[in-house]
Amino acid sequence: MHTESYHLTVDISQTLKRKLRAIQCYESQFASKPFIIERVKASAVVCGSLAGVSAGEVFVAPRPYAINDLMSVLF
Repeated sequence: MHTESYHLTVDISQTLKRKLRAIQCYESQFASKPFIIERVKASAVVCGSLAGVSAGEVFVAPRPYAINDLMSVLF
């Protein structure tokens, strides 16, 4: 069984508040999850701290992925 995954963490420190406000716009979808805002914020802070930033969004791929232009991805 292959259990490896490949992570990419994007720094969302500057946009976390906007993300939380966007989630609040979908109140009917999250009515059954009363602490969703706190949980999303906590997850972003933990994931970010593991990557050395204030808040992070983690993306996971089931296998390694390749890019052909690192500079365009970084900048």
